Amino acid sequence: MRIKHYTLIIAFLAISMGIPLVQGCSDPFDEYGNGGTEMPVRDGWTSVSMSVEGLGLRNPLTRSLTPEGENSTAAERIRVLVFDKDNKFSYEAKVISYIPSGDPADKKGKGTMTLLAKNTPSGDTSTFVMLANVTRSANTDADGLAGKTREEVMQLFTFSMPDKGVWKDGELPMWGVSDPVRVEHSAGAVPKLGTVYLVRAVARVDVGLNLSNTSEGASTFDEKAGGIEGITLTKVFFYNTNTMGRVSPFENGIYWDEANRKAKQPSIPDPAPAVTGKIDRTSSIVDEKILLREVYVPEAVNVPTAATQGGNGETLPENNTENYLKRPYIVVGLTGADKSRPDKETFFRIDYLKRTGAEADATYEYLPLLRNHRYLVNIKAVGGPGFDTEEDARKGPAANIMYNVVVWNESTMSDVLYDGQYMLGVSADHFTFYREGGSLTAKVQTSWPEGFTVEGLPAWISYSIIPSDPDKTAPTDEKTVTFTVTEHVDASRMWPEKPEDAQNALKAAYVKAGRMKWFLGFEQSKDINVTLQIFADEACSRPLEFIEVNQYGESYGQADKVITKDGRTLTAEEAGARVTFYVKTEPHDLEPVFHAEAANPFKIEKAGQLAGGIWKYTVTAPDITGNTEYFDNFNTTYTFTVTHVETGRSASGKLSLLQKEYNAILFFDKFLHQSLLVSNNSIYLMDGKQKQYYVKANSEYKIELVSALSDNNAGNVIEDFTLFYEKDPSLSGKPVPFIAVDDMASPHLYSGKAKFKIYSPDGLFPEREFELELVSGIVQPEANTYMLKAGAKQGIFIPVSRVNTAYEYYNMLLEHDAVLSGKQGLPGSKSDFMLNKLDEDDDWKVNIVWTDIQKSDEQNDIERAGLSELSEQGGAGPGSYIYVKPGQTPGNVLIEIKSGKIKGNPTLWSWHIWIVDNYPTVLDVASQGGEGPKMVHLMSHLLGAYERVQSQYSADAYREFGMQYQWGRKDPFPAHDVRVNTNFYDGSGKLFDFLWEQRGNDVDYGRTDAQQARGAALTMKQSIEHPNAIVSHQSFWLYECFPHGLVNYFNDRWVFLYPWNQPSLTGNPEEVGGKTVFDPSPYGFRIMSQKEAVTLRFAYFHANRSGLSTPLPGSIYDGSFTDGKSGGNEVIFAVAQARSDTHAGRYLLNSTGGPPGWAPTSNTSAVYRRCMTYSVRPVIDPDVQDDYKKYLPE
Repeated sequence: MRIKHYTLIIAFLAISMGIPLVQGCSDPFDEYGNGGTEMPVRDGWTSVSMSVEGLGLRNPLTRSLTPEGENSTAAERIRVLVFDKDNKFSYEAKVISYIPSGDPADKKGKGTMTLLAKNTPSGDTSTFVMLANVTRSANTDADGLAGKTREEVMQLFTFSMPDKGVWKDGELPMWGVSDPVRVEHSAGAVPKLGTVYLVRAVARVDVGLNLSNTSEGASTFDEKAGGIEGITLTKVFFYNTNTMGRVSPFENGIYWDEANRKAKQPSIPDPAPAVTGKIDRTSSIVDEKILLREVYVPEAVNVPTAATQGGNGETLPENNTENYLKRPYIVVGLTGADKSRPDKETFFRIDYLKRTGAEADATYEYLPLLRNHRYLVNIKAVGGPGFDTEEDARKGPAANIMYNVVVWNESTMSDVLYDGQYMLGVSADHFTFYREGGSLTAKVQTSWPEGFTVEGLPAWISYSIIPSDPDKTAPTDEKTVTFTVTEHVDASRMWPEKPEDAQNALKAAYVKAGRMKWFLGFEQSKDINVTLQIFADEACSRPLEFIEVNQYGESYGQADKVITKDGRTLTAEEAGARVTFYVKTEPHDLEPVFHAEAANPFKIEKAGQLAGGIWKYTVTAPDITGNTEYFDNFNTTYTFTVTHVETGRSASGKLSLLQKEYNAILFFDKFLHQSLLVSNNSIYLMDGKQKQYYVKANSEYKIELVSALSDNNAGNVIEDFTLFYEKDPSLSGKPVPFIAVDDMASPHLYSGKAKFKIYSPDGLFPEREFELELVSGIVQPEANTYMLKAGAKQGIFIPVSRVNTAYEYYNMLLEHDAVLSGKQGLPGSKSDFMLNKLDEDDDWKVNIVWTDIQKSDEQNDIERAGLSELSEQGGAGPGSYIYVKPGQTPGNVLIEIKSGKIKGNPTLWSWHIWIVDNYPTVLDVASQGGEGPKMVHLMSHLLGAYERVQSQYSADAYREFGMQYQWGRKDPFPAHDVRVNTNFYDGSGKLFDFLWEQRGNDVDYGRTDAQQARGAALTMKQSIEHPNAIVSHQSFWLYECFPHGLVNYFNDRWVFLYPWNQPSLTGNPEEVGGKTVFDPSPYGFRIMSQKEAVTLRFAYFHANRSGLSTPLPGSIYDGSFTDGKSGGNEVIFAVAQARSDTHAGRYLLNSTGGPPGWAPTSNTSAVYRRCMTYSVRPVIDPDVQDDYKKYLPE
């Protein structure tokens, strides 16, 4: 369908945009802030500053991307790459801070950025290329840029359109480049190296109905939509937008106008990016009439071809329909265009076109989308309907549309005037001269073909106009206008003479271009000019805003408090311990006064007055290296002010001061918790692998190896270590690698210490020595009991990941039971019974719960408890370890880890350290009858016994009796026989007793109502948090098993069936499913099964054939009675499986008669309850293919 006889008039505006840089951290000197502000002084590096200026649009209107947001970035998203005079990559500078100007009148987004840069080599220059809102990638890492040209580097930096085309604050990519400069600085005052103008890498497109227009004498364009009566903007679609762009332009004259900082042609990545189909931004339309600051797109080529003008003003499609549909364009939907159907939505295609000539004879040219330009789609009038469908609008002509594009470079203009077709911009429009007169300038540019004129000036003001760029002399190029006043006055005067004449062309001065007038205001004050400026040099050629005072301050020059460079000790002035600066004032006799924003340690003193209004000052500060903090940091800002008493006029300037302590601190862990400068029992494993420690530093450092001999002088404990030199330190810590020798397969070194020294190449901190302890311990698999031979020279590393493994396993049991209902279900919600979990940042600690060893003559609590070493290793979280090395005496020790994060610091897990005189052996017991397996591989010891089982008990029988266990729990308890024959001690050497809690004297307590048992039983979580507590006189210790009046209350609960036996594939709880996280057996062993117990029973019955001539010692204890017949034929011990038809699970015991009276089945009497403690005789775990012996240190 072709639309005729109606007109939709659209005005397009393309405006070059600019960027103020917004710092992401409120304190520019905050070492731990968002910006990261480490400022190390390095060999050949120095602090410098640069002005950063945006080229920004004004008149903010808050939208999804704010005016501040579209121009913003944060320090951590800025990269500054430095190139030499041949445009080869040299290095990457580090952004230290950014301080905005703070001037409310600043319309340029000005500020000062401090960088860490290298001094420029003699005969060379440095060009700083700033990239904002870019992300790091492997191919843009500075190490890989060496030797590349500037263009080879820049082509690596590209960006992609965000999801659905929606940008967020601080995401728009930007680029800027400095003039070639030289960096020459050592210490003290920080020099400024010029200005970088940041330019957005995207074009901005706005759409609106009757966007604010300015006519003769009107105010500036204000980004508001007046709307069109009866018309609403309902849809906005953008087609064929490039999906990727270059952050920087091609820096040659074809693509980039360096003088005006303006793109001439689009710079497209190679290979050419794909294009989007349709981007729908309808949801961002405001008030049904404007779409503002929503669409930012990469540059795009839109090859110029003549567009045909139709007889009614519409632009017809070009003949090449395929090319027509590939161009970037917009489709808008409007209602109200069809007056007969005001609610009917019709569609219009809008192309990026430039109009030349008067409306009746206009010709059109397709325009590319250029970086840092604004394209303003101004729909000014609608004369009739568009196409019925979006698809027809895409293919059809531009539907009775007449519009033009004004390309505008606003690089030096604060505001612009727009008359609907042409633009006029003036950088400044109010000029103040003082008593003595002088000259002031403004930049002016217009797109009016005949240029501009200055009119209406009074006789006391003269002016001149010259091109801003001598090579750009066209009427539409930027010009510099200089206004000059030569007369001295005693009375103030102004032009226009009356404020009400400010917009009167007959009584005021103005810049005129076509029908546009930009009015100017002038004032010459009778007052003298009062100024104040701060400089780094006596010649007042280097403006100064920032000084860093050396950390030694007033102590500089004392022993170990100097800085050397190239073999020479620097003076206090050269080192920045005392810094001289200069303040220049006008009039010359006005002496500045100064004050600080806050209390601070800095000392500023006047050093004299020089000719020409120059005042000399020095600044120093106390020594901060003796303070307790490793990285002290003091900063403040001083304000210097002069006031002319007669006129009351004043001027001021600001000077920021910083003093920080430079240091390098060694840490064992990447979380920087365990300092190597203090004793913390941090050790490394001698396994032949690469290790590392971490250095937190804010200055360069070197590390050398001093010695690395083992404790037995049998060799070095680490491989050769070459000098380590870190030139890019970090307060987040950087690793220092080294390789430990392999002392695992054939241990002969066992332990030793590697001594290092760390020092600053420039003497910024004192030299220190530190030691790393290395051992040939064995990293263990997860288990709950670990066997160690008394006197073993190797220790073991116990993984604390067991905490989270248990969490996952018990969570599986709870998830099964949580779906059961009523009394068959859990006595509470699943969350009530969840175990604790060890988080990645949990800084846990290890403790001794109890020990049955007491070595009163040892040096510390760990040694007195029977261990040689016990410490936390590997930092925080589940990836860390406990290091344990046994002492010389057999016995039992229970250790625990407590949470450093969970409220109350509960016990997260505990482990049984079983120290033996000789490691248990395995007895192969063949079947002598019954339905058990043909062979049982039985451990020679009862779990926790000091010695293997003997034939008869003696006075110290407890040594072979072992520990006992409540069914389903992992933690050991002494049997009655043991408890009455030996003392137990806590981690500090005090007598220790277990909590034999007599809860629920009635065995049926909680039989029908679980709540009756609350407080009279332990949850699994409580049992883990209290490994020394037993609930006795109760049928069940595990609260999750209540109520227990009928078997069918709990016979399907996995928490009842599977604490010691995993669910089997058959689903039968009496089948062996495998060892669980609560099994107390060491790695390679598990609790015996019912059928294995049957084999053992028959083997003892037929002792003459099996060779087992003595009964198996065992005991039972529940707080109320003890089976006193531990010898002879009476034996009771636990098996792994539970039964679903009995309260107590299935336990094996012999009959009360002689050997012929062995019971053929297990006793299921409720008398033998889960609260009882039972002996455990482990058997080999068939699921373990590893040889458990390789984990036993000798």
